[in-house]
Amino acid sequence: MVLWADQIEIHRISDGSLVNREVELVTSNIETVQKSGFDHFMLKEIYEQPLAARQLINIIEETPQVLPFVERMAEARHLFLVGCGSSYHATLVGAYYSACLAGRLAIPIQAPQFTSQYGSVLGPGDVAVFVSQSGETKDILTAEEVARRKAQLPCQL
Repeated sequence: MVLWADQIEIHRISDGSLVNREVELVTSNIETVQKSGFDHFMLKEIYEQPLAARQLINIIEETPQVLPFVERMAEARHLFLVGCGSSYHATLVGAYYSACLAGRLAIPIQAPQFTSQYGSVLGPGDVAVFVSQSGETKDILTAEEVARRKAQLPCQL
Protein backbone atom coordinates (compact mmCIF):
# COMPACT_ATOMS: atom_id res chain seq x y z
CA MET A 1 0.00 0.00 0.00
CA VAL A 2 1.27 3.46 -0.88
CA LEU A 3 -0.36 6.57 0.58
CA TRP A 4 -0.22 10.11 -0.76
CA ALA A 5 -2.10 13.18 0.46
CA ASP A 6 -4.63 12.85 -2.39
CA GLN A 7 -4.59 9.17 -3.35
CA ILE A 8 -3.82 5.60 -2.28
CA GLU A 9 -2.44 2.63 -4.17
CA ILE A 10 -3.16 -0.91 -3.03
CA HIS A 11 -1.00 -3.73 -4.36
CA ARG A 12 -1.48 -7.48 -4.12
CA ILE A 13 1.00 -9.17 -1.81
CA SER A 14 1.31 -12.21 -4.07
CA ASP A 15 2.53 -10.47 -7.24
CA GLY A 16 2.61 -6.71 -6.55
CA SER A 17 -0.08 -5.95 -9.12
CA LEU A 18 -2.29 -2.89 -8.60
CA VAL A 19 -5.74 -3.46 -7.09
CA ASN A 20 -8.43 -1.20 -8.56
CA ARG A 21 -11.23 -0.27 -6.21
CA GLU A 22 -14.08 2.19 -6.38
CA VAL A 23 -13.61 5.21 -4.14
CA GLU A 24 -16.18 5.22 -1.36
CA LEU A 25 -16.86 8.47 0.47
CA VAL A 26 -17.59 7.92 4.17
CA THR A 27 -19.52 10.80 5.69
CA SER A 28 -19.75 9.41 9.22
CA ASN A 29 -17.26 10.63 11.76
CA ILE A 30 -15.54 8.31 14.23
CA GLU A 31 -17.90 9.40 17.03
CA THR A 32 -20.98 8.37 15.04
CA VAL A 33 -19.45 5.00 14.23
CA GLN A 34 -18.54 4.30 17.84
CA LYS A 35 -22.08 5.04 19.04
CA SER A 36 -23.24 1.83 17.30
CA GLY A 37 -26.40 3.42 15.95
CA PHE A 38 -27.50 5.03 19.21
CA ASP A 39 -28.30 8.74 19.27
CA HIS A 40 -25.78 9.39 22.03
CA PHE A 41 -23.19 7.57 24.13
CA MET A 42 -25.26 7.60 27.32
CA LEU A 43 -28.04 5.63 25.62
CA LYS A 44 -25.47 3.20 24.21
CA GLU A 45 -23.95 2.68 27.68
CA ILE A 46 -27.39 2.11 29.22
CA TYR A 47 -28.17 -0.63 26.71
CA GLU A 48 -24.70 -2.17 27.16
CA GLN A 49 -25.06 -2.53 30.95
CA PRO A 50 -26.53 -6.07 30.99
CA LEU A 51 -23.69 -7.38 28.82
CA ALA A 52 -21.08 -5.49 30.85
CA ALA A 53 -22.52 -6.91 34.09
CA ARG A 54 -22.42 -10.47 32.70
CA GLN A 55 -18.82 -9.98 31.57
CA LEU A 56 -17.87 -8.61 34.99
CA ILE A 57 -19.45 -11.59 36.78
CA ASN A 58 -17.51 -13.98 34.51
CA ILE A 59 -14.25 -12.16 35.22
CA ILE A 60 -14.89 -12.19 38.97
CA GLU A 61 -15.74 -15.89 38.99
CA GLU A 62 -12.58 -16.76 37.06
CA THR A 63 -10.14 -14.56 39.00
CA PRO A 64 -8.37 -16.39 41.84
CA GLN A 65 -7.48 -13.13 43.63
CA VAL A 66 -11.14 -12.23 44.29
CA LEU A 67 -11.73 -14.49 47.31
CA PRO A 68 -8.59 -13.38 49.22
CA PHE A 69 -9.48 -9.77 48.40
CA VAL A 70 -13.03 -10.17 49.74
CA GLU A 71 -11.71 -11.93 52.87
CA ARG A 72 -9.26 -9.09 53.45
CA MET A 73 -12.06 -6.52 53.15
CA ALA A 74 -14.21 -8.50 55.59
CA GLU A 75 -11.44 -8.55 58.20
CA ALA A 76 -10.43 -4.90 57.80
CA ARG A 77 -10.37 -2.58 60.77
CA HIS A 78 -11.52 0.29 58.50
CA LEU A 79 -12.66 -0.22 54.92
CA PHE A 80 -12.29 2.78 52.60
CA LEU A 81 -13.59 2.99 49.04
CA VAL A 82 -11.71 5.80 47.31
CA GLY A 83 -12.66 7.29 43.94
CA CYS A 84 -12.78 10.39 41.78
CA GLY A 85 -15.52 11.66 39.50
CA SER A 86 -17.71 8.86 38.21
CA SER A 87 -15.54 6.28 39.93
CA TYR A 88 -16.46 7.98 43.21
CA HIS A 89 -20.11 7.27 42.36
CA ALA A 90 -19.14 3.62 41.99
CA THR A 91 -17.72 3.76 45.55
CA LEU A 92 -21.07 5.08 46.80
CA VAL A 93 -22.83 2.09 45.24
CA GLY A 94 -20.15 -0.22 46.66
CA ALA A 95 -20.63 1.21 50.15
CA TYR A 96 -24.38 0.72 49.89
CA TYR A 97 -24.01 -2.92 48.80
CA SER A 98 -21.37 -3.55 51.43
CA ALA A 99 -23.78 -2.41 54.14
CA CYS A 100 -26.87 -4.12 52.73
CA LEU A 101 -25.41 -7.41 51.55
CA ALA A 102 -22.38 -7.92 53.78
CA GLY A 103 -23.45 -5.97 56.86
CA ARG A 104 -20.06 -4.25 56.62
CA LEU A 105 -19.49 -0.49 56.88
CA ALA A 106 -17.44 0.81 53.96
CA ILE A 107 -16.52 4.48 53.88
CA PRO A 108 -16.78 6.04 50.42
CA ILE A 109 -14.46 9.02 50.03
CA GLN A 110 -13.30 11.25 47.20
CA ALA A 111 -9.58 10.81 46.61
CA PRO A 112 -8.61 14.46 47.17
CA GLN A 113 -10.18 14.36 50.66
CA PHE A 114 -8.89 10.92 51.63
CA THR A 115 -5.62 12.05 53.18
CA SER A 116 -6.95 15.10 55.00
CA GLN A 117 -10.02 13.33 56.39
CA TYR A 118 -8.68 9.88 57.21
CA GLY A 119 -4.89 10.09 56.97
CA SER A 120 -4.51 10.48 60.72
CA VAL A 121 -6.46 7.29 61.50
CA LEU A 122 -4.89 4.99 58.91
CA GLY A 123 -3.03 2.06 60.32
CA PRO A 124 -2.22 -1.61 59.89
CA GLY A 125 -5.36 -3.64 59.42
CA ASP A 126 -7.05 -0.98 57.30
CA VAL A 127 -8.04 -1.71 53.71
CA ALA A 128 -8.46 0.94 51.06
CA VAL A 129 -9.89 0.09 47.65
CA PHE A 130 -8.88 2.64 45.02
CA VAL A 131 -11.33 2.86 42.12
CA SER A 132 -10.30 4.44 38.83
CA GLN A 133 -11.57 4.16 35.31
CA SER A 134 -8.14 4.74 33.82
CA GLY A 135 -5.84 3.58 36.60
CA GLU A 136 -3.88 6.75 36.11
CA THR A 137 -5.93 9.36 37.97
CA LYS A 138 -3.45 11.60 39.81
CA ASP A 139 -5.66 12.04 42.91
CA ILE A 140 -6.14 8.27 43.17
CA LEU A 141 -2.43 7.56 42.83
CA THR A 142 -1.58 10.21 45.45
CA ALA A 143 -4.15 8.83 47.92
CA GLU A 144 -2.88 5.30 47.34
CA GLU A 145 0.71 6.35 48.03
CA VAL A 146 -0.31 8.08 51.28
CA ALA A 147 -2.25 4.99 52.38
CA ARG A 148 0.71 2.73 51.68
CA ARG A 149 3.06 4.94 53.72
CA LYS A 150 0.69 5.57 56.64
CA ALA A 151 -0.79 2.12 57.04
CA GLN A 152 2.05 0.03 55.67
CA LEU A 153 -0.49 -1.45 53.29
CA PRO A 154 0.82 -4.31 51.15
CA CYS A 155 0.78 -4.18 47.38
CA GLN A 156 -2.50 -4.80 45.58
CA LEU A 157 -3.72 -8.35 45.19
